[in-house]
Amino acid sequence: MAKREEVGKLLSNMKASAEPRPAKRPDQGQSRPEQNEHSESDPLHRELDLRAYKEHQAWPGRTYLLVGNSFNAGRKKNDGAYNKRRAAAINKVLEAGKHPARHQCVSAQEALKQQAFVKVLSRFEYDWLRRQAPGALLGPAYDQAGKRLNSSFAVWRVNHSQSALKAPARSKQLIAAR
Repeated sequence: MAKREEVGKLLSNMKASAEPRPAKRPDQGQSRPEQNEHSESDPLHRELDLRAYKEHQAWPGRTYLLVGNSFNAGRKKNDGAYNKRRAAAINKVLEAGKHPARHQCVSAQEALKQQAFVKVLSRFEYDWLRRQAPGALLGPAYDQAGKRLNSSFAVWRVNHSQSALKAPARSKQLIAAR
């Protein structure tokens, strides 16, 4: 009997996962825990909370996706001089994005032009930022509690599915074949 119950439970879970759900916008974060129908520890059903970025006017908008916060994993946390130098270089780069229309963000290409910033990047960070698409932005990073991470920066990339929705429809031209 226990096997039959397990099979029934498995089938009901499969049916529930196959049912279509209403699509959520990528900028919708979980504002209350009761909204989340899955457990917080389930990595497949977590939703990104962008409230800290929105509260600090560091969210570039719906056309961008947060790739993540970058930090140099090769350094020890207690390396005070390096962390100060890194925080100062990141802060200097982000100062260029203080214009209200820029949402405290700077293009990756613009940031890589500053030698002080490049010097504090790990080889991985530098190589990865160099390979980013032209629309990639760097902005201030925040942890889950909404606290600014001074020695990290957030990387945003263009969400092509959202930008395609806002693009004007092009008229099609028919060409006759001969």
